Amino acid sequence: MAKSEKKSQKTPEEKCTEIMQGIDAYGFDIPDDVRAQIERQITEKTEDPIDIGRFTKEFFAFSGVSFSQMGVSILLSIV
Repeated sequence: MAKSEKKSQKTPEEKCTEIMQGIDAYGFDIPDDVRAQIERQITEKTEDPIDIGRFTKEFFAFSGVSFSQMGVSILLSIV
């Protein structure tokens, strides 16, 4: 395989199958409803890129009343 070739990405279903086979290989006794929930979460999971603007907005919204103090602190740490 050449270095310029990218590794093929697996579909969510392939990832799910691989994870469930790993669980089965360890011999865990998982109830069917829990197994179904795990499979559903794996296949529904999408990898969204991190949006810095949204992250910053949520971070400062979480800070609440100390918003100005956090802003000053970040500004001073940059300087």
